Order: sequence, then structure tokens, then C-alpha cells
Amino acid sequence: MASYELYLILVLCMGAVILSALACIWMILSTSKFGKEHRLLSILSKVKKLARGAPLTEPEPKEAETSSALEVEQKLVESTLPQKLEINLEGTRGTILQAYFKTMKAVGKMTEISMKPQMTLREFLKEVTPELSSATKVFAELTSLAEKALYSCYMPREDGASRAKNLASKVEKVISKS
Repeated sequence: MASYELYLILVLCMGAVILSALACIWMILSTSKFGKEHRLLSILSKVKKLARGAPLTEPEPKEAETSSALEVEQKLVESTLPQKLEINLEGTRGTILQAYFKTMKAVGKMTEISMKPQMTLREFLKEVTPELSSATKVFAELTSLAEKALYSCYMPREDGASRAKNLASKVEKVISKS
């Protein structure tokens, strides 16, 4: 009977250890996801402005605005994040993304498939691939360049920007022929 009790205690202890390990892993993953999502939030808002054709610079506030609790919390989180990722959409990165979005709009108009807010660049590529035929490979390469420009912390080189312009013009030529 003593061995049965010992076995039961051992199983309960192992279960407690496994549960605590899973809880620790969950906490680590949930906090790291928040940081990554938050850093990308500012980038994605700039990209959406670029897609709408809005200027990237914010207008000067005319008077002091009252802030909601959510805005105050967001400002607090922004100021306390250890490694804020600042992405500048000017220069080569902006050139690549402008070429992609201009082409994306043309592809969307031609295929009658629009990019939805929840879609990634790769998901949009997957949706339009059957309709693009001969421009698929070129648009896939342009999408890859845009993803690197959008998500990489390194500034793309000038040859990447010229490559993006070249790919964009190739896709637009194929689209205009169809």
C-alpha cells in the first residue's frame, strides 16, 4: 500500500511541475507577443497611410487634446518598451513599399480582388495568383522585397529599391496588356 501512495504523490508532483512550466512558457510567450505586435503597430499604421495616399507626417496638433485611458496606457507602453523599433518609410524602404502598393492597387483592380485589412502581403499574393498568370512570378518577387522592407530592421539597399521599381513596371506592363 505504501508504494501506491508513493506513486500517487510522485504523479501529483510531476503534474504540478508540468503545469508550472506550462504557465511560465505561456507568460513568456504572451508578453513577447505583445511587444512584437506593438512595435509593428506603428509600422502598419504608416503603411496603411501610404496605401491611402496620405502624407506620412502627422499634422501639428492645434490645441491640447484630452486623452482617454486607452491612449494614456498606449503612450505609457510606448515609452517603457525597452527596444522600440522605429521604421522610417522614407528612402529605399519607402520607395520599395510605394512601388508595391501602387502595383497592389493595379493588381487588385485587374483581378477584382482587394486586399482586406486582415490580410498579409503573402495572403494577398496567394489570392491573386490564379488570376495573374504570367505576372505571378514577378509579383511574388516584388511581394518578397516589400515584406523584407516592411518587417526587417535593416534598411534595404539602393539596388533593392531599383529592383522593386523594375518589378513593379513589369507587372504593370503585363496587366495593361490583359
